[in-house]
Amino acid sequence: MFDTGAVEASLRGATPLIFAAMGGLVCERSGVINIGLEGLLLWGAFFSAVGSYFTGNPYLGIATAAVATILLSGLHVLITQRLKVDHVVSGVAVNAIAFGGTAFLVVRLFGQHGSTPEVPSLSQWTFIPVALALPVLISLWLRHTRSGLHVQAVGNDPEKSAAMGLNPIRIRTFAILASGLFCGLGGAFLTLGDVRQFSEAVTSGRGFIALAALVLGRWNPIGAFAAALGFGLFDALQIRLQGINILGTMPPSEFWASLPYVLTIVALITLGKRAKPPAALGKV
Repeated sequence: MFDTGAVEASLRGATPLIFAAMGGLVCERSGVINIGLEGLLLWGAFFSAVGSYFTGNPYLGIATAAVATILLSGLHVLITQRLKVDHVVSGVAVNAIAFGGTAFLVVRLFGQHGSTPEVPSLSQWTFIPVALALPVLISLWLRHTRSGLHVQAVGNDPEKSAAMGLNPIRIRTFAILASGLFCGLGGAFLTLGDVRQFSEAVTSGRGFIALAALVLGRWNPIGAFAAALGFGLFDALQIRLQGINILGTMPPSEFWASLPYVLTIVALITLGKRAKPPAALGKV
């Protein structure tokens, strides 16, 4: 049941989650809650299609997605760091803009509802090695660089960090924009490396699963990476289980498709309560 094809399917399922989880991790280690990962993934998926379709170059599609998600993350910066609004409210606003904005722009730019035409695409392996290396690089950055230590310091105690001469708003701005960049890459993978077109359901809740991976990984890059890989594994497994006869009955495909999400909820209930977030997470 589990062979080379299943390994590849697991990596394919985990890749957008890894990008989004790493974006959420950098943001939340600075003390800023980011529940807008789903919207940022969707925004990146859409604008990668826009860039690739209108230029004919999928690499420019990736660049377009990165710029678009960084700009949308700038709204999160404005609302949370300048206007001092609750982080969760800001994340809801980011999601709402992405959900509504992509649905509107698909019609305006492509003249059809729900999805774009097929766009110039890339191999999945353009993205997968980057996703596999990213958690290690972020872990090293957080532990062994001055900027990484500053992000953690601000996430634990922004007032004390400011007294030591750091600028919490500047550091958090960097972390939020980095979150947008990583989500842009995850969204570009979904459109350019997986389904080869944008559709309104292309993210399928992956941004929220990435948040769950972040909690299950206890805000640690390697832990979040392992949780994302676990979801990818179960996602590949549910595909293999489609059509399997169990005790004389054949469960509907929706039953197996829901399996990774159900297991994620169970894991959150049983293991998530042990997770300890950054001390200043969510403080306006």
